[in-house]
Amino acid sequence: MIAASAQYSWAIHRAGGNRDGHFYRMSSRVKFRFAFVWLALCVSAATAAPAQALDPKMKDHDAARAATKSGEIRSLGEIKSRVGNRVGGELVGSKLDMDRKRYRLRYLREGSVVEVDVDAKTGHIIDIDGN
Repeated sequence: MIAASAQYSWAIHRAGGNRDGHFYRMSSRVKFRFAFVWLALCVSAATAAPAQALDPKMKDHDAARAATKSGEIRSLGEIKSRVGNRVGGELVGSKLDMDRKRYRLRYLREGSVVEVDVDAKTGHIIDIDGN
């Protein structure tokens, strides 16, 4: 902590300010640098949010939500309740393949992983791999 404080004091002194850190005593060139850095940080923060919207996982999530809302596929909660009763065990993962309209659920049952493929439209079990 002392080293950081010393570095800060040195930076203020080198930039033309006093050791108390009063911004108004710095030269206009130094003030411009601080303003520029602050502006750059604000712009980078503002552009980070739209970059998240371009994430393919977010697009898949939005597509799955829209398909569930329109009735094209069944919700994950409904699928889990149907399959969980039949397969048994603890659900450890789930994935939706929107191209094939299938859910893949992973259950931990008796120490081994069981993968269950389910039709997302009907909720019928297509395949069970594992124990």
